[in-house]
Amino acid sequence: MRAGFKAAGLAAVMLVLGADRAAAQCDAAIDLGRGRINLHIPPSYDGRTPVPLVILLHGYTSSGAQTESYVRFAPLANEYGFVYAYPDGTRDFLGNRFWNATDACCNFFGSGVNDSQYLLDLVNAIKRQCNIDPRRVHFVGHSNGGFMSYRMACDHSDVVASIASLAGMTFENPNDCGPAEPVHVLHIHGTNDSVIFYPGGCLVSCYPGAVESAEQWASFAGCSLDPDLTSDPLDLDAGISGNETLVAKYEASCDPRGSAELWTIVGGEHSPNLSSSFSRLVVEWLLAHPKPGGCTGAERISAANCRDKRGTNVLKVKLADGQPGDTFRVTITGGASDGGTLNNRGKGSVRFRGVGSGGGQATATWGCGATDQETYTCP
Repeated sequence: MRAGFKAAGLAAVMLVLGADRAAAQCDAAIDLGRGRINLHIPPSYDGRTPVPLVILLHGYTSSGAQTESYVRFAPLANEYGFVYAYPDGTRDFLGNRFWNATDACCNFFGSGVNDSQYLLDLVNAIKRQCNIDPRRVHFVGHSNGGFMSYRMACDHSDVVASIASLAGMTFENPNDCGPAEPVHVLHIHGTNDSVIFYPGGCLVSCYPGAVESAEQWASFAGCSLDPDLTSDPLDLDAGISGNETLVAKYEASCDPRGSAELWTIVGGEHSPNLSSSFSRLVVEWLLAHPKPGGCTGAERISAANCRDKRGTNVLKVKLADGQPGDTFRVTITGGASDGGTLNNRGKGSVRFRGVGSGGGQATATWGCGATDQETYTCP
């Protein structure tokens, strides 16, 4: 019996040490020739459960760090458990950082830099040292970074699940963008943008408008171009009173691998005064749009029962109606967390021993991005 306890204890220690090594490996420096990448690893990362990857791309003259200070995704990475990178582009003749994105923006001096390959190499480098879910690689960018996010969807649709672009357009000519498969696209744009015009305009060459950009990607996914306009308006710009943002969803008849959505900030400018809900809404949208094979749309906690077993409270949380083979993680009040993989019936369960008396809440997060909550009471 004592030997059994020793073996179990050794296994537990090895598991913890293995998780620590996996977390340390994920946090290792990445330098692909442009200096160390800004890489944020959530505290919950343990190397065992695949997690999403979100890459933020800055605008012309800006930087990854400056754009992170604008959108503040890092706290959301901690909350939602995704690995988060915010790299820098190269500098042009004037010393301004940029991405060589579309023919319109923002390679003003004819640089031959291949940012599309660089960012793909970055995704692969992060995948090599972190346990990234290949169905949940997401790009988001502002201005030139938005153009570059579109470029990544064009060039690497087999890798990119979804993108979000704030004030950055796709290619004007759809023939210049040949995605091998559809991608989920969220376009966010202010009607008063005086830098990248909402109806379209020209820089190095011309770019389409916001509606045309969304419709182009809806067409790539085979969606109806008659958008659903019934969603409630959003509050994305703190400088404009009320819920100023109109939502248009291109979701009908789509290939399950893609869709398009347009958030129009009525009266919004090129760099909106972001509301407290902006970043959360964008992150939640990205995480809710993985590549297919994960969410069923019916994922739920089917039971959260706590019982006294020989003087110790044991909480059992059951999950149902998920996609077989999908990963999941359950976190309960107090911070304890455990996870696993759904069986071939889309079900799973975890147990927590030593749970305190009284009420609490269990929160489940599926690998595909779905979440559910359930309250429980322990004796």
